Amino acid sequence: MRAIVQDEFGDPARVLKVEERPLPEPGAGQVRVRTVLSPIHNHDLWTIRGTYGFKPALPAGSGTEAVGVVDAVGEGVTALTVGQRVVTGGTFGVWAEAFVASAGALVPVPDGLSDEDASQLVAMPFSALSLLDYLDVKPGRSSCRTRRTARSGGCSRSSRRPATRRSSGWCAGSATPTRWRRRASRTWS
Repeated sequence: MRAIVQDEFGDPARVLKVEERPLPEPGAGQVRVRTVLSPIHNHDLWTIRGTYGFKPALPAGSGTEAVGVVDAVGEGVTALTVGQRVVTGGTFGVWAEAFVASAGALVPVPDGLSDEDASQLVAMPFSALSLLDYLDVKPGRSSCRTRRTARSGGCSRSSRRPATRRSSGWCAGSATPTRWRRRASRTWS
């Protein structure tokens, strides 16, 4: 199977490469997932650069959030079945044709949810909610959303529902806490 890997930290355009890897086999309590779609998040890029709080041992795979289809289950897995669509938001190394994850780290995806939305089901809403908490946005307060930020990671769509209770829809996108504070100081009157 093909996987995106890195042998060193640095600019993703320079250090990432596609390699052939053996198809992973699930162990007890694990599931193998065939990747359908995986977004690129800011924390994935920071990890590749070596500037995030987590530094994987090299060589390393990449990517942390994906939607896919279960194609093998390990011993003791009863809650998930082969052919079931699932999403993960914290499994490292999902930028591959297949990956192995703990069964407990996977969430079944409802039939009515598109692959695009499901692939961002975990990290983007969490980022949007964390940003709202960080900014201490109160119900009825307004906030801004730029097109560029709203498009990054598709968090505009995923944050719309929770944000309406607290704001008009701020998105985390690729913003850093410094940028959040800068934007927040210009946002509310």
